[in-house]
Amino acid sequence: MDVVVQRVRTRWGKESRGGPNAAVRNGVPVAFALPPGPGPIFHSVEMEQWSDYLPRVSTGDLALFGLELTEDNGRCRAYPNTYYPMPPRSRHPAVRIEAGEWLRWQLNYRLVHYNSGEWIYQLDTFNIGYATTDPRVFLGTPPRVIDELGSLR
Repeated sequence: MDVVVQRVRTRWGKESRGGPNAAVRNGVPVAFALPPGPGPIFHSVEMEQWSDYLPRVSTGDLALFGLELTEDNGRCRAYPNTYYPMPPRSRHPAVRIEAGEWLRWQLNYRLVHYNSGEWIYQLDTFNIGYATTDPRVFLGTPPRVIDELGSLR
């Protein structure tokens, strides 16, 4: 399948929910240039408050991304699977992407930290392109945005 996927994951704690710390968090990128090389590309960028949002970049197996991708009649069908129930939300249906197109799909979550029991927050941004080769494709304005951001109160 001729697809490129970039997942940008940002995590933060309660001290970054408001004020100057939230401004820093809100300023982190939701897209990066893709690594060079032939597709398919599964590119992951993770940033956390605890490491001053320094990007950790890797490439990996699509199975680790929580994303369903299928190809049908020259189009790509995309749907992020989420295993995080908080906040509860109605899910957007899967979308189809034509050749040469891309989209941005955003979901956020509230999770319990496994060590401290404190709430932590996460934003997953999936940039998904089909039959595109430009490594800077996701740096522009997305032609289509799927917004599944819920209230994290």
